[in-house]
Amino acid sequence: MRRVVGRFRPLDALLIALLLAAPVLALVRRDRTPATELVVDVSRDGRLVGTYRLDRDRTVDVGPDFKVEVSRGRVRVLDSNCPKGVCRHAGWRSAAGSSIICVPNRVVVGIRGANPEFDAESY
Repeated sequence: MRRVVGRFRPLDALLIALLLAAPVLALVRRDRTPATELVVDVSRDGRLVGTYRLDRDRTVDVGPDFKVEVSRGRVRVLDSNCPKGVCRHAGWRSAAGSSIICVPNRVVVGIRGANPEFDAESY
């Protein structure tokens, strides 16, 4: 039985280069939806309060003591009167498919876009 050790062919180099380049290309070519295509849907009590573009800065009054801020392509709950403030502490969201939910105030802030970054979110 003959062992072939140390024999390196040009096709081996090509195969190694392709295997190393594939993950890098996947990261580089990953589609990101620009903020101009993203919109924020704000709902209260199951009714749509409004739909706002993420590329325009604004503050939205959703109800008494509840404000949503849209700034620099992202959104957050600016002010809320809920006892634990989980929605305020959720921070900024900017990816399509992400959301902020305030259960006591029955408010849902969700980002829609062409390419959702997440299938689901959980905490």
